[in-house]
Formats: sequence, C-alpha cells, structure tokens
Amino acid sequence: MAAHQKGLLHLAFQYFIFNEKGEMLLQQRAMTKYHFGGIWSNTCCSHPRLGETLEAAAHRRLQEELGFDTTLKQAFPFIYRAEDPVTGLIEHELDTVFWAFMSCLSSILM
Repeated sequence: MAAHQKGLLHLAFQYFIFNEKGEMLLQQRAMTKYHFGGIWSNTCCSHPRLGETLEAAAHRRLQEELGFDTTLKQAFPFIYRAEDPVTGLIEHELDTVFWAFMSCLSSILM
C-alpha cells in the first residue's frame, strides 16, 4: 500500500486471455477496490509476493481470480504510471504482460 501512496516504482504483472475469436476476457474491478474501483480492466493484474516469480504469481492470481489455470506466455515489460483521481493512490509499476489463447474459454466461465 505504501508504494501506491508514495507513487514508488514496484513490480507488477498483468495478463490478457483471448478466445478463438480473438475476443479478450475483461473484468470489472470491485467497487470497493482500494484504487480504480469499478473500472473495466484487462483479464487480471496484480503483484508478486516477496520471493515469488512473476510467472508463479500470474498463475496463482489466475486461479484465485478466475478459478482456472492455463499456459501463459510472457510478452513484454513496460513502465506504467497513473493516479486514481478518486483516492489519490498512484500506480507506478514495472509491469510484465502475459497472454494466453483458450479455445474453451466460454465453457470455463459459464
């Protein structure tokens, strides 16, 4: 939380999951989320735990957030910075993007 309050650069990841039509699975952030509540976002984004690799964290959060796991491919890193106008908290992240294609995505989520 201190990193978000002070705008400190920290590690994060996000992933994008696509179906066979190239449609991306989105999710709406909880209205009670500590920052950027209620906005529509990528499939998932989060932070690794201390000593956890980005890939392990991405698989953990995929299971925790969506209830399944799949093969993720690492795409690219980038630095992201945004301030939530409602809370004043700052995302300043060295983000790594992962992606996956799942032909059975609709059946998993129904």
